[in-house]
Amino acid sequence: MKVTRVTTALLAVVLLICTLTACSPSMKEVAGTYTGSYRFNGDYISVCIILSEDGTYVKATSRGSGGTSTETGDFEIKGKQVILYDSDSPTYHGMSSTYNYQKGVLENNGHQFTKD
Repeated sequence: MKVTRVTTALLAVVLLICTLTACSPSMKEVAGTYTGSYRFNGDYISVCIILSEDGTYVKATSRGSGGTSTETGDFEIKGKQVILYDSDSPTYHGMSSTYNYQKGVLENNGHQFTKD
């Protein structure tokens, strides 16, 4: 009876670990180039995000009315979220952008960026 309870408990732990692991994409799966565009206050915004397997990123944003910006930093994966930490933030790792990840698509505030 004791052996059955211990075996059942261990099996439950293994299943939980497998379930949690299956929910999180790997660094290799997430790494790549993502592009997308959207309109903001009548302006056309184009975004390119490059996520590297070493956990660093580059994000380039250009506006149709002129002007571009580049952001660099590192990122982490938490569950199905990819969190970008801007290295220019005065409190590094205090300023972040969170994207939901699903099958090659990053989504933030209703804007989708597709993996090329």
